[in-house]
Amino acid sequence: MGGKYARELGYDRLYDCVAVADAEDAPHTIRPSIRNLRTDRLESPLGVLLDPRDRCRAQFEPARWAAFKADVGHFRQKLGRRWASVVTDHGYNGTPAWALAGKLLASTGPASDAQILALCLIDPLLLLAATALVWRAFGWRVLAVALLVFATFFPSRFYWTGGSFLRWDWVFCTTAVVCLLRLGRPWLAGAAMGYAALLRLFPAVMLAGPVFALATTFVRDRQLDRRMLAVLGGAALSALVILPASTAVVGRLDAWPACLKNITMHHGETSTNRVGLGTILSFRRSEVGRLMRDNRAIDPWQAWREAKREAHARVRIVHVAMILGALVLLALAVRRAPVWASPALALLLVPFATDASSYYYMFVLVVALLYAERPEVGIAALVMTATTQLVDWAPTAGFTHLPSSCPPGWTSSTS
Repeated sequence: MGGKYARELGYDRLYDCVAVADAEDAPHTIRPSIRNLRTDRLESPLGVLLDPRDRCRAQFEPARWAAFKADVGHFRQKLGRRWASVVTDHGYNGTPAWALAGKLLASTGPASDAQILALCLIDPLLLLAATALVWRAFGWRVLAVALLVFATFFPSRFYWTGGSFLRWDWVFCTTAVVCLLRLGRPWLAGAAMGYAALLRLFPAVMLAGPVFALATTFVRDRQLDRRMLAVLGGAALSALVILPASTAVVGRLDAWPACLKNITMHHGETSTNRVGLGTILSFRRSEVGRLMRDNRAIDPWQAWREAKREAHARVRIVHVAMILGALVLLALAVRRAPVWASPALALLLVPFATDASSYYYMFVLVVALLYAERPEVGIAALVMTATTQLVDWAPTAGFTHLPSSCPPGWTSSTS
């Protein structure tokens, strides 16, 4: 919905307009709170519903508003009792680059079971395409190890983004970067890297690998590695094409500034499925979610979020120092690594530099390809993924806990 109606909704009107559509067509479904996507806070929907300027419908032409309400009605009917919780999430966060395909595909017709099934088949096909690329570039043994790592890693499980619509496009692109470099196609690898970075932003850390490799070669041999220059050139060319094309498809000149503002706002918040060095450093036993959640508040997690922000502020210097240390280690690692390995090594910066949502750690599929150069990488990765499954099974007392306030159907791993 966010992609299909990106021109009218931007990044901050999706839930407002859903609330207005519900008020017109199904007033019995009006919920006590929705997330204000301008502030990322849960608030009463009354301010939107009683807005005398009717700023939501004013963005739509009559035919588009009718289509929007029809699509909302489809999801309302399908989700049933879960409909009330939809507007408490964090809205539409796809970049304009994502909308190049996402908006066009979502606009192929009104929301229906058949259309949604077709759209949800794209992600499995992308994973199959990534698998075929790995097989072509590295052979069956490396592919087997990479798939074992991917399939046994808890954040990769179907629970998070299974049945999604173009949520695995960046996985295909990041995998393609390493495979195409291995196959001697640096320009195409760079183009895939640029597209991946514009799709989800955090894959931009892959650029650090070629940059460090280029600097290392120049210092050592007093010449520039043409393959690394081609990678960076391919990334730049893809950006030069995608940035204006995506702005045109979205239909808003402020598409990219609005996107960056939205991402900056979310980066300043935290959530219960964030994973990274910042999350580790800010952990306090007395401030875990099950102790600080307040179900009486409009936003039950607000106190916990504020405690996490304050805790991280106290360790920010340590965090920055560890990021710099990781950069030094990456620079040392790419000195003797083959060309194709530098972007895969650079992905290891993600947990240092960001607190990405857990499902973005599917990039372990790409890191596991380093097994082709160092077999011990495969062993270490599989030990890590086995550990995530042990944590999920909670053999250690206190690892996970199911509070009595969890909604029906939640599991200990969810909590």
